[in-house]
Amino acid sequence: MPRDVSAEACSGLVGVAIGTASAQSENGYVAEILGWNPNAPGRWTIGSVAVTTTSGWSRARLGPYDFRITAPLLAQSLRAESPDVLHAYTDPHLLLGPSRHLKLLHYQTPVPEFPGWAYTHLVNRADAVVCCGRLIREEFLERVRFPAERVFEVHNGLDLARFEHTNGAELRREWGIPDDVPVVLFAGALVPEKGLHVLLEAVSGIEQLENIEIVVAGSASLWLTPENTNNRQSTAYENQIRQLASGLRMRWLGPVPASAMAGVYAAADVCVVPSTWDEPFGMVACEAMAAGTPVIASARGGLSQIVEQGETGLLVPSSNPEALRSALLTLISNTDWRLRIGANARERAREFSWESVARRLDDIYSEVGLRFGGAHDTDLPSAGVNSEHSLRRIR
Repeated sequence: MPRDVSAEACSGLVGVAIGTASAQSENGYVAEILGWNPNAPGRWTIGSVAVTTTSGWSRARLGPYDFRITAPLLAQSLRAESPDVLHAYTDPHLLLGPSRHLKLLHYQTPVPEFPGWAYTHLVNRADAVVCCGRLIREEFLERVRFPAERVFEVHNGLDLARFEHTNGAELRREWGIPDDVPVVLFAGALVPEKGLHVLLEAVSGIEQLENIEIVVAGSASLWLTPENTNNRQSTAYENQIRQLASGLRMRWLGPVPASAMAGVYAAADVCVVPSTWDEPFGMVACEAMAAGTPVIASARGGLSQIVEQGETGLLVPSSNPEALRSALLTLISNTDWRLRIGANARERAREFSWESVARRLDDIYSEVGLRFGGAHDTDLPSAGVNSEHSLRRIR
């Protein structure tokens, strides 16, 4: 959880919590985020959103059960004043926290393959479940016994204003990249699931791609866990990546704050999202599209919902360097088509905003209260609701 979102990078899950809470705050809610910050726990504000973070409890691990993050968050929630709405991310243990009206469980990560009785029992403390995409909703309904009519799909949003006046040409000049050199962007955590190795394998040794410059925005630290907080900058995977990158034209930006990413996207001719796992949503693809940058993405998970084949980008088989290479050659060699796809992508991205997310959540609060009654008193006021966002990091 960053203290300064204009200067610090964060994971997609953290960005969702901040974006959602900020939009709800604009709608008259009093929003607070409870989160994890292993390096600088404390209290601060992000805009009008109050933030409280904990560093975790090192001894809260019992065999296969890891509560090092969950336990201190839950303890903080129990100490604080009960909110009207408890909006817990991903971990159903957080639903043990108090609320006066509604409890929601919001999935931004895959659902456990074998959740078990205890997990299902905890999930059923929720009045509603929100999933960031169709894949996660289907996965949840297959694996967890919970009323389907109370499981909702709500896409993540974007701060569209950040992408309105981006100028990639200035950043390219700052980097010293000539106009005739194609720039291919990879943005995200340097972990195997994000697939940077697939991109590097796709371009290695290919004469037609020797002229491109690959820009990497991210590091392993974007996927912090209790295991890697002391060794965030140099991991085995990062070392593997640097070996694969040997001999290629590379520009390593490291973690980039959200406020600067719009310019980075705009400076690229193509953004590649070569994920080797099922992305629940596909925030990088969505942000690149908002900047008018065509996307080549793995045809799996939420990315298949975000990218429209041949219209706003290209979808390729996951973990297939040959298919990715062919897509790159197609887009880079056809400037007019690439620009047309970029324009289509920008229009498509207008469908995603944090304001629409906040409105959809308002509808869910009302629908759950009116149709199902919920497990709590659901006579919510139209404004001034204290919405507590209990935030869990991706493991």
